[in-house]
This record gives sequence, structure tokens and C-alpha cells, in this order.
Amino acid sequence: MSQLRTLGDPCRTFPLTQIPLFAGLDEVELRYLAGILSEIEVPADQLLLREGDAGDRFYVILDGEVEIVKARDTSDARLLNTRGPGDFFGEMSLLDPDGLRTASVQARTPVRLLEMARADFLTMLQHRPALAYEMMRVLSLRLRESDNATIADLHTKNRELAQAYADLKAAQAQIIEKEKLEQELRTAHWIQQSILPRILPRLDGFDFGARMMPA
Repeated sequence: MSQLRTLGDPCRTFPLTQIPLFAGLDEVELRYLAGILSEIEVPADQLLLREGDAGDRFYVILDGEVEIVKARDTSDARLLNTRGPGDFFGEMSLLDPDGLRTASVQARTPVRLLEMARADFLTMLQHRPALAYEMMRVLSLRLRESDNATIADLHTKNRELAQAYADLKAAQAQIIEKEKLEQELRTAHWIQQSILPRILPRLDGFDFGARMMPA
């Protein structure tokens, strides 16, 4: 089983077949892959990828967790996902050379990562097309799952917006009804007040007064 030597301890190794992305590769392909992958260690809270930046690196998580965040450092910031060992991110940098990072990635804990540069991927595509195609197949499945998750999220948001719109219309209707009722009450008040005589009777030895409060 092909293994990758880790940083800091030459005695420790990590089997590539434990990573779902590489699980379908044969021994020859795994050995070639182990030769072009680099391992890096990142402390907790470090920003790995920034949304909107150009990227040429793809990463697979060996240990630890990262957070995928949209619109980081803004009032609209949203945590999209948390990924752990065996997951990967930054794959669009391999598939779209002109693409920009679509989200930010930050280390949630200390993490160990496998790193592949786009140049190495393109070289692999030339010399090991079967290996590159297998990776592309898995990446395509991942993108499809991501698209489905995004569509499901949009459906949820649309339902929430539709409900919020219905609630707003109901509240607006209540406000209009309330204003209409208040106007009717003001009109009734004016009519009732107009019924009172403008001049009260005068009688020696008596003072007359009158008051009416509309209900």
C-alpha cells in the first residue's frame, strides 16, 4: 500500500488509500501520486484560501478540520460547511485555471494537508492520464453533490422568502384594515359631535352644560 511520509516525524506514514479521492487508484498510480504531493501543517484559525483570490493549489485533509465560509468578514458571512480528514477543497483551481476562489477556507483546528499544484496536475494529466481522469471523475461527482446542495439550499431560501413575503402581505393588510377602522371611528366621532346643539337653553337661576364622548 503506497504511503506518504509526514512532516516532523520520518517514521510516520499515511496510506493514500484511506483518502476516498484516491481509493480507486492502483499501486503504480498511488506511488506516482505520492511523489508529487506535498504535505503541510497549518495552525488553528489560519486562513488558507480567501474568496475572490486566484488559486493554483488543491488540498486534501489528513488531520483536523477546516471551515468553508462565504462572504467572510462581512455582515453576510455564512458558514457553508465543515470538512475533516479525507475531504478536499480548492479543486476548482485544478479544473479552471482562470477561476477565482468561490469561498474562504480557514483552519478550525490544527490541520495536516496534502497539497497539489496545478502544474503538477497538468504534468500528471500528460504522463498519467488514467490517474488524472480518475481524479476528475471523483471531482466531478463532488461538484455535482455541491451543486445539488446549493440548489437545495436555494429552494429552502426561496420557501423562506415566500413565507416572509406572505407574512408581510398579511401584516400590510392588517395595517390597512386598522387605518380604515381608525378613519371610520374619526368619521363617527365627527358625526356624533355634530349632533350636539351649538347653543344651550338659557334659564334664569340655572347654568346648563353638556358633554358627549363617542364610544
